[in-house]
Amino acid sequence: MSTEFRLPGLGENVESGAVTKVMIAVGDTVMENQSVLEIETEKAALEVPSNVSGVVTEVRVKEGDVLRVGQVAFIVEATSVSVDPASRVLPVPEPPEPASVDVPPASETSGRHDAEQALPLARAAVRRGGPVAASPSVRQLAREIGVDINEVPSSEGGRVTAEDVKRHARGANVDTGGAVSRADAAAPLPARA
Repeated sequence: MSTEFRLPGLGENVESGAVTKVMIAVGDTVMENQSVLEIETEKAALEVPSNVSGVVTEVRVKEGDVLRVGQVAFIVEATSVSVDPASRVLPVPEPPEPASVDVPPASETSGRHDAEQALPLARAAVRRGGPVAASPSVRQLAREIGVDINEVPSSEGGRVTAEDVKRHARGANVDTGGAVSRADAAAPLPARA
């Protein structure tokens, strides 16, 4: 028997969301309460759990699609063999290798100048392998000011904030080989509403 998975209500006054990640594919076995989609709304980014179980026979959404509440995202075929969720073996992802940055030691003659130059270089070398924890408004700010959110170092327990994006943008401007003066680099970025 085929069962449709429809996007459930996402919260008060939220009628749709942009699909940022599809976590299932045709042929996958889906269990109830298993995360199947990542959705980004105007208010939040969240994982959507499945309310159906079975083998996925059709996926009707892809990353970038706007999905409305009640719209069919995928279809599953109920299986006759029941699987105890406690007995499932889930793969444990390998932790990502920490990004390493070779910063030459500051000589006694150069001191502070080398340290000022090394900071933007160290920040520019940060690149994450997986998704970045950041709110939709922070992602939008990064896009507006031309910053790759994947390269922004975080300051609050792994979550990238608007201040992190602004700080990274200032550091990137200073590191352009003198194309931007220090006065321009220290200028405040546009305020967000």
